[in-house]
Amino acid sequence: MHPQAGSRSVERPMRQLSFALSLAALFFLGLGGPARSETIANISGSAVSTTGGSWSGTSNVFSSDNSYATGKSTTQDQLWITGFDFSALPDEATIDGITVNVEGMHSSGTASYRQFQIALTKNGSTLSGAWSSAGEFGNSDSVITLGNATTLWGTTWTVADINNANFGVIFRDNDTSQTSTNPGWSVDHITVTVDYTPPPFLVKY
Repeated sequence: MHPQAGSRSVERPMRQLSFALSLAALFFLGLGGPARSETIANISGSAVSTTGGSWSGTSNVFSSDNSYATGKSTTQDQLWITGFDFSALPDEATIDGITVNVEGMHSSGTASYRQFQIALTKNGSTLSGAWSSAGEFGNSDSVITLGNATTLWGTTWTVADINNANFGVIFRDNDTSQTSTNPGWSVDHITVTVDYTPPPFLVKY
């Protein structure tokens, strides 16, 4: 028995309605809608190196425990922290911003002596992008935040850059104006937060 012509005309609008409802459901489930910004927050490093010979206790920067990496304020000897685990970043994500939190203190009474800069490295040996504006420690342990959810530090980033074992943070004195009698740096902990947009889902029908 052959279906009547009228039944076909009813089936077609019903299929179109079903398709439209499926698209709407996917949108509200987040599968077909606008990409959402995501965050992987406060990841600690696992390797450290220095330039110059003024730093000691450098592995203390891996955790917040009031044990400090210490360095002199009379040089710009650098502290390089790498080995950040961002393996949870999805492939093909877009990196939107990188934030660095630095915990520590400096006991000098002169504000300019307590100022430092942060930069990032993609390969553990050269600067990537630009140095930050100066952060400033207080006289007691505190956390200073540099960068934010849209800061790219003067360069572009891929997931491969972030997941490179040598991706990391560079800490240095803001200048060399301090005298040899001034106290030095006490850096307790350095963490990195990455904001990113996940890759869009490809939905096929």
